[in-house]
Amino acid sequence: MTPSVSRKDLLKAMIDSDKCVSRVKIQEVTMGPKQKAPLHLHHNPTVRVITEETISFQIEGQPVQHLKNGKVHARLW
Repeated sequence: MTPSVSRKDLLKAMIDSDKCVSRVKIQEVTMGPKQKAPLHLHHNPTVRVITEETISFQIEGQPVQHLKNGKVHARLW
């Protein structure tokens, strides 16, 4: 049985609509060991902070990246 992914909203904020970013959402995402997320897209800027273990991810057309505990990754556009 595949463990579920848990998401906990930490912050949702609306910003003036005339700015290039009009909202911010911060979530804590928890996944089980060796659990894989399905292929998906982020159509907005993303920032990841790894708080435990290591994750591997890949952006289309780029090599797989491995992020360890304490590392931050940002894709702003």
